[in-house]
Amino acid sequence: MTPREAADRLFARVMTTLESGDSVQAELFLPMAIASYDRITALTLDDRFHLSLLHALGGDGAAALAVADAGLAVRPTHLLCLAAAAEAALMLADEAKARAHYQTLVDVYETEIEAGLVEYAPQDAGGHANLLPLLREEARAYLADSQPENPGP
Repeated sequence: MTPREAADRLFARVMTTLESGDSVQAELFLPMAIASYDRITALTLDDRFHLSLLHALGGDGAAALAVADAGLAVRPTHLLCLAAAAEAALMLADEAKARAHYQTLVDVYETEIEAGLVEYAPQDAGGHANLLPLLREEARAYLADSQPENPGP
C-alpha cells in the first residue's frame, strides 16, 4: 500500500466512524490518519483539505489553518482549502480571516467549478462534488449572519 492509499483509508475510517457516531474509534484513528499524511512526499490540494479537516477534528485550529493556507498558496481559489481555512480561522476566533475566505469561496465558486479539478468530481470518481454546494451555502450563511467590524469615525 502506498502512503497516499494508507492516508486515504485512514481518512475514510475517521470520517466513517464519526458519521456512524463512534467518536471513540474516530479518536483512536485520528492520530494515525494525521501521521499518514506526513509520509506522502508531495501533498495534493485534496490531501491538504483532508489533513486540515483531520487537524480541525483533533481541535488543532492552528495546524488546520496552516495546512489549508499552504494549499491556498498553491491555488488561492481552491474551494475545499478556502472552506477548510475559513473553518480553521473560526476555531481560532479570527472572524475577519474566516469572512475573507468565505467571501473568496462565494466569489470564485462558479469559475472554480468549471476548472474541473479531480477533487471537484463526483464521489465515485474520487471527488467531493456533493460537498461543494454545501460549502457554498455554509459560506453564504456565514456571510449573511456576520457583519464586518466597523472601526467607526
